Amino acid sequence: MKSFIRIATICAALFVAESSALSSLGSTLSAFESKPGYVRPLATTIGTLFNSGWINSARVGNGYGWSFALDIPVAYIGTDDQTYDFTYDTHCASLRADNFNCPESKDIGVLKDVPTIFGGNTTREFYVYRSSFYVDGNGTYIESIDSIPGGTADDGEKTIRKWVNIPFIIPEGSFSYWHTRGTLRGIYVPKISDFGGMYLIGLGLQHDFTRFLPPQVSAKGFNTSVMANIAAWRIGYEPSGDVVGTMAIKGNTSFSGLVVGWRWKKLEIFSELGYETAGFSSSGSLIDYSVATTDSSRYINPDVSVSGRNNFRASINFALHLDGSWQPVVGQSLGAQLGSTVNIIQFGKEGEE
Repeated sequence: MKSFIRIATICAALFVAESSALSSLGSTLSAFESKPGYVRPLATTIGTLFNSGWINSARVGNGYGWSFALDIPVAYIGTDDQTYDFTYDTHCASLRADNFNCPESKDIGVLKDVPTIFGGNTTREFYVYRSSFYVDGNGTYIESIDSIPGGTADDGEKTIRKWVNIPFIIPEGSFSYWHTRGTLRGIYVPKISDFGGMYLIGLGLQHDFTRFLPPQVSAKGFNTSVMANIAAWRIGYEPSGDVVGTMAIKGNTSFSGLVVGWRWKKLEIFSELGYETAGFSSSGSLIDYSVATTDSSRYINPDVSVSGRNNFRASINFALHLDGSWQPVVGQSLGAQLGSTVNIIQFGKEGEE
């Protein structure tokens, strides 16, 4: 089961990753409490995966049609997902509230280009402010604001950062009529051991408006349609051992845009151009018993909300409309990340014109 989870989703890979240093696991989980930039690449990657593979043709016929597929989208992790700018509270505002002379311009600190969850190791420190007093040679009591080390930026998660490409497997079924195709996606995995279960539910719509264009367009094999899809998902985690408790991340993705294709005999080349979104929020309560009892960082309360870098995305796809019901599709997309789609296991029937 763990092997399926590792292949199926990057989030589950985080949850079941073996770690020889439990404090490292606790640190990674703490990022879901207070470091949205650190975990943001997960949202971007899930957007790339869940927004891929919805379309198998730019054409949607007027008659009844259907299809079933096991989509295999793949997201590729690039350098933009390996670092981020970490912003933090310098304690300057709280010092100023206590009447110390700490400028407002120093309220927020920024440590640039530190590792995300996909990044490497780092020893870079960030600095905060504290107050102190001293007596000068004349016996005068002097207030001072000092900059001191506040900690070290987090390393990337040692298992996840080895993954330069993330595959997924998504079953889906479609039904079409009157130039409109509806697609339903769904996954359900029950709780097994530390893995707290998973579900995905998605709906997509596509409408072919080629008939409103000059007849020469369809006569030359061109088709144009609009499409939109949305999906919601949740993944749970219930660890045992030195880190115990429950955690869940849930989110949604969407993509809407234009599909343009050209068909020659049994081969079709079509492109998607549109805008995608992705995001998630975390919740739960965890205790890291590898941390000293007196240290409040032992308690982890995930409560972060994050949006991915997803924005405009374009793709080029190749489909074969073979005799019978087999309709394989492969494609490549470019957006916030590179992504591929492989729908070799796809069967269906096109609606008649």
